[in-house]
Amino acid sequence: MRQSKTFKTLDNQFGLLAAMFAITFAVFTNPLLALSSADKNWDDLEKSGIAALDANDYGIAEQLLRKALAQSKDFRPSDMRLAKSFAELGRLYTIRGQFSKAALYFEAELKVKEQLLSKKQYECIPTIASLIQFYFNHGMQHKSDPLTEKMLALIDNRSKKNQVPVIEWAISCDAVGDCYYSANNFTLADKLFRTALNIKTTLLSRNHLSLANSYERLGNLNLKKNDPNEAERYFFSALRITEKILPPESHEVYMRLDKLAKCLILQKKFDQAEKLYLQEKNVTQDLKSDERTNTLFALGCLYTDEHKYKLAQTYFQQTLELAKLYYGANSSTLTSYREKMALVTSAQHQTAINKESTAASQKSDKTDVTFVLVTQKNL
Repeated sequence: MRQSKTFKTLDNQFGLLAAMFAITFAVFTNPLLALSSADKNWDDLEKSGIAALDANDYGIAEQLLRKALAQSKDFRPSDMRLAKSFAELGRLYTIRGQFSKAALYFEAELKVKEQLLSKKQYECIPTIASLIQFYFNHGMQHKSDPLTEKMLALIDNRSKKNQVPVIEWAISCDAVGDCYYSANNFTLADKLFRTALNIKTTLLSRNHLSLANSYERLGNLNLKKNDPNEAERYFFSALRITEKILPPESHEVYMRLDKLAKCLILQKKFDQAEKLYLQEKNVTQDLKSDERTNTLFALGCLYTDEHKYKLAQTYFQQTLELAKLYYGANSSTLTSYREKMALVTSAQHQTAINKESTAASQKSDKTDVTFVLVTQKNL
């Protein structure tokens, strides 16, 4: 009786889902799909359906999973197996590209969990985050904002009650924040990234690599918001933590050093950026690595921005030589390096011409002035 009430509630909230239930329960009247005495057990049906789904036998999987869902009508409302049935059918329809249909099942899964966990709504946070990501990935982004605000409110309420969060919530916030960041919704992305950082700060050590990941996300976000000064602060923190945990020659250290240096260049803090790149150059000087090639190239670009063309030419030449060893002399990767080399060589040549022209002009002006003075003296 109580289970029937639960189904009625779901049907009222999901009109299309009610039609799906009608199709699902019709399996009992179809002799081809009729349940045998051997397969009436929900666990067997669900496991067999999942196995068929994982084996790409989608037709068989759909039949079995629908039978399992039909079996769940006899469960008590507090039985989480109902949510499991919805979730697996949602996964099936996602794989088959039936995203609108899948959304209904995922929404029903969340609704069941919210009803079953009425006093522990925060336990629904991972499911909420998964549904939001589903919306973003399949053209239903307009449905995301209310769920996102709800998820943030659940976390905030736990914080106000001084109840310890769980690290999975930070992972959920980062994942959903990445979706909003990619969609250029920086307001919600900022809220999500900061919430994730606060949780990590509460639960993790000060030098945990996951904190560096959060700092990097916030640095990227502030660059997008045209605030390089704030971005610099976050990139510096991300690099500092990463250098404490990973060896200096690691790819992660280089990537975060490069981001910080580029942020400094954006603010015309060339001296600071140069120190960073020279530090990395010394670390990788014995390696024929992609990181060393990138470091030399970055130094060349930095000196180009400073109009130090001779230095830039030196580093671009080193870049080319190392790239030939690393990628091969005929690699298309060398094209951009050669183009930069040509531009710097041309700029250096033009600078020399300008200097000669300026010197000749100054000499001519001096001659003219001397002539005028001598003429005036003779008069």
